[in-house]
Formats: sequence, C-alpha cells, structure tokens
Amino acid sequence: MKLSLFAQEIADALTDNGIGLRISGCGEPVLFSASGKGGYRAMFLVLDPISENPEEAERLSVAIMSELNEIQTAEGIRPAIIVRDLWERQPQMMTERMLAHCGIFTSVFARNCEVRRIDRATANAFLDKTHSYGGALCRHCYGLYIRNGVSGQTAQGQDGNGILSIIGEDRPVAVAEFSNARKWTKDGREIRSYEWIRYASLPGMRITGGMGKLLKRFIDDIRPDDIMSYADMEWSDGSVYRQLGFNEEGYRTPVLFSIDRTLWTRTPAGSPRHRPEEPFANHTGQPPKVSYYRNLGSIKFRLTTGQQG
Repeated sequence: MKLSLFAQEIADALTDNGIGLRISGCGEPVLFSASGKGGYRAMFLVLDPISENPEEAERLSVAIMSELNEIQTAEGIRPAIIVRDLWERQPQMMTERMLAHCGIFTSVFARNCEVRRIDRATANAFLDKTHSYGGALCRHCYGLYIRNGVSGQTAQGQDGNGILSIIGEDRPVAVAEFSNARKWTKDGREIRSYEWIRYASLPGMRITGGMGKLLKRFIDDIRPDDIMSYADMEWSDGSVYRQLGFNEEGYRTPVLFSIDRTLWTRTPAGSPRHRPEEPFANHTGQPPKVSYYRNLGSIKFRLTTGQQG
C-alpha cells in the first residue's frame, strides 16, 4: 500500500532504527505493528485528522475508540495514537517515545536518582519538550535527577555509561507537576485534594520507579488527603496508576480541538482563542488550513493517602 508522506515519515523513523513493521489499513488511520528489540511488540495507529466540522470529528473519535478496543482484544496490545499535529511539532520527541515502546531506551532505576523541588519555569521548559501537551499552570513542581556517578543501561543490554555527560548534572530526567489544594469540609474536618497534572520523563529514557518516587516526595512534603489524576487514553490504559495504588473513578470527556494546519497548533473548541468562523478549506485546491479533532478522553484516577481520619 502507498502511505501518505506523513505516515511514511513515521515508518522511516522506525525502520531506520531497526524496527520491523507490518502495515495495515487503507487510507488513514493506518495501523503499524512493530517488532522491536528484545521481543518488544508495539502498535501505533497513525492519524491525520482532516475532519471538516465537529460532528465529523466526533464520529471519527468514536470509530477510533472502537477500533482500539477491537485491536486490544485481538492482539493483547493497545495501540498508541500518533496524531499528525503532534508529530509535525516535535518529530524527535515523538520518535523517541515510539522507539521506547519498541524497546529502544536507556533504563535508569529511581533508586539511583534524587528528587528536587524545582520552579515552574524549569518544570514547564522540560515538559514543553517531553510532554504531548507541554507544561501547565501548577503549584508544586518536582524534578528527578540522576545522582553523580550513576550509569544507565540501554534496553539492548549495552553499556550506558556517561549519561550525566550527555544530559548534564543540572538537567532533570523526569518532572512532575501538582496543583494547589482544593478544599472542602467532611465530618467536621477540612479535606485537601490535589491534582497530579503532569508527568514526563526524557522520551528516550525509562525510569523504573520514577513516578512512584516523585509521588512519595510530594506526599511526604504536602500531606494531601487525596490525589487525583488522568491517564491519556491515546497513550495509556492507566495501568501505571493502578500499580501506584490509585483507584479508577470514571472518565473525562473527550476534548474537541481545532488544528491550525500551518503552525500545527491545536486549540480547544471552547477556548476564547478558537475561531469557529475560519473555514476548513478555501476553494483554490490548496490543502485545508484548519481541521477538527476530538481526542479520546482520559481515565480518571484517585489515590486516598491515609491522611483522612
């Protein structure tokens, strides 16, 4: 089958790194079944959303969710969604994330790292380069730093010495952002609830125990009564939150975006920056300037920390 230029770029990024691909689907979305290193298997659903209106974007979103569930049932793997605007903005970051799914990453244990409180500017600068949605408004920020003298190990088992010489001693390898407290009264006492807003590690690095170590430091410092967070259903089934002791509490509704196909930025349709009067396409035969995309929503999780009496 002949791939679009966008899908071909992703295929090349994987095969150039030794990943075997089986490609299925006619048009888009296209399903990539990847055979990675050390027996790793991964699947990616590659999508260029060109919906002309919100209704069409909603129909596509429902169809994609149905397809994901069918694939997961049949293959035992949930594909990650690769959306074109994210790829166009940060192809290197997206490539490294996909390769990590395929078993190509540097492995570091959280026990060889230390947690530091950092400012929002430092946290957001890191997340703007490593997280699909960038940094966020937040109150508490933490960074995970490799201790001096610690070596890493690549997934292929080769020596990963010299990590600090590459990333630098003062650059975090993972960052977490938490909100300020939301407070209410229950049984005569004040309850303080926080949101875990962002977490990301360097795309080409897998930090065993990293999320747990950052979470523990936040709990030790702030003593929250509970913490809620969301797992993006385009990349995760939320299993990491379950492993950390969070309980599933439902779903967050999918968000409709308009995509500027010149700058490759996305804007929530309910935002004041959204301009619904912009046409999807002109009538000169040129590519569309704006399209719509509805993401898949998120799974909501909550952790009760034991502070509640």
